[in-house]
Amino acid sequence: MFLSPRHTIYWKVLGEDTIHEKIDYLILFKPEFLSFSETVYDIYKTFPFFNHNANPIFRISDELKKYFKELIEKIYFEYQNNKQDSIEYIRSYLTIFLLTAKRELMHSTKTITEVAFLLGFEDVSNFVKYFKKQTGVTPLKFIKT
Repeated sequence: MFLSPRHTIYWKVLGEDTIHEKIDYLILFKPEFLSFSETVYDIYKTFPFFNHNANPIFRISDELKKYFKELIEKIYFEYQNNKQDSIEYIRSYLTIFLLTAKRELMHSTKTITEVAFLLGFEDVSNFVKYFKKQTGVTPLKFIKT
């Protein structure tokens, strides 16, 4: 696997596959993380000087590794929470969408085609497939029951 200089630094600093994967997620889904990561890379490039001239008991890079790892964990945790909220929102929306379809089919004089177009389906067969996948029955069988 080819790693960019930025990824190579993360790999050396963090040294864990799971952290590496989390960083990849953050870079993909949080564009503002890129500017932060470039700054960390620039700072890290100066570490050899500090490590050779610092007290051996207190290494700056060790402190930064710890801080950076905690920061990545925090950012990733926030991302995962937001992702989970988004998934819950989508599930809620799809539930309401399906309830609307059922209500329109059951309590109105609209045809299946009209309900499909009302809900935004351009092709009735796609609506029938979606409805059957979600409920286990076709819209026609649903109306008859």
